[in-house]
Amino acid sequence: MSDASPHLRGILDTSTVILLERLADASTLPAEPLITAVTLAELSVGPLVAHGESERVARQSQLQQAEADFEPLAAPGAPQPTAREPARDRENPQQRS
Repeated sequence: MSDASPHLRGILDTSTVILLERLADASTLPAEPLITAVTLAELSVGPLVAHGESERVARQSQLQQAEADFEPLAAPGAPQPTAREPARDRENPQQRS
């Protein structure tokens, strides 16, 4: 007896992220798809190496969609980005440079 349900969580390869809109059967994807910081970095290079304006625009669109849809996983041991402002700025805003 086979279980057709997808995995709960899974990391998508860069090529899968690029082809997501063309995917015929989304049920094969994990219920919670994830990407890594490496995938986001690879997608960031795409617009820079495009061979023409229309390709650059398409790659930029894919990058922006991935940034909107996913919070990338950092490599183990890598510092996690934070949106907090430094404590010194919160305590005394007049001393900001």
